[in-house]
Amino acid sequence: MVHEPLPQSYKKLGKLCHKLGISMEMLAGFDVPPVADMNCYAYKYVNKRIKETFGDIPRIPYIMLAGTDSRHYTKICDCVLRFVPLMMTGAQLNSAHAINENLSVESLERGIVFYHDFIKNYGSEL
Repeated sequence: MVHEPLPQSYKKLGKLCHKLGISMEMLAGFDVPPVADMNCYAYKYVNKRIKETFGDIPRIPYIMLAGTDSRHYTKICDCVLRFVPLMMTGAQLNSAHAINENLSVESLERGIVFYHDFIKNYGSEL
């Protein structure tokens, strides 16, 4: 349901709750953000920077299940991408926002290089 507008998701959850004999109340919510245009300059530029920083690794779009502040930027920007330039192991991914959350120094360094080059070269190439 993360790919559906809020009213449809709420309706489906309501039906499930009714079926299970429980009640629900929405205290807050927000609609699903628009899908990023894979043909826009920003998407192509991020892909280029990924290739230059990390080599020829797969770059695969997916539905992000978490709520992020990026939803606020969709009001002022046509192409909002949710991306973090970090290489992480499965254990590191599982430790996000938990005890012993960690990241390798090498991954952090590559992330810094990515952002440095991204900002320095934005708008000047493709």
